[in-house]
Amino acid sequence: MSTFLFSFLSILLLAGLGPLSVQSAEISYPERPINMIVPYPPGGSSDLGTRFVADKIQEFLGKPIISVHKPGGGGSLGAAFAAKAKPDGYTILFGPTTPVVISRS
Repeated sequence: MSTFLFSFLSILLLAGLGPLSVQSAEISYPERPINMIVPYPPGGSSDLGTRFVADKIQEFLGKPIISVHKPGGGGSLGAAFAAKAKPDGYTILFGPTTPVVISRS
């Protein structure tokens, strides 16, 4: 069997098995509430946007979304808190990209 044909068949096999692994991973997520980090104080326009988005995500996933406000530093404190969170998919950051791009965490 030529190297090209072997490579082509290997890619087809992997492409066919890829959706199976993704589907099995999606079934169990989320198992618990998700924390949404908001780098601004509650009560402002960012809080209203956060609550609207959290409600839509909650409807889609069927699990509660908890808004955790971490104001200060123009959003840098909240971004740093989210960056240092356990990378398990249960902590997400809701805010502009500026604190993420500029801050050092």
